[in-house]
Amino acid sequence: MLADTVPSTYRCSTHATGYYTGTYPAVGSTVNGTVCYYWSSNACNWSNLISVTNCNGYYVYLLKAPPACSLRYCTK
Repeated sequence: MLADTVPSTYRCSTHATGYYTGTYPAVGSTVNGTVCYYWSSNACNWSNLISVTNCNGYYVYLLKAPPACSLRYCTK
């Protein structure tokens, strides 16, 4: 799963860490949500939209490229 709380900077092999800020869907549903990237004391310095599908309790993410260099998604 993607991290869903603000991770510290310089984790997940990057400078600015990305974490999911949206809600999780019911089984069999898909939702759009936001990933924020923590940098320089700003919990959402950059952001982008993703989709999350709940496949019987397993979450499948449709990820897009982060909006800037040195940004990565972070997992739990």
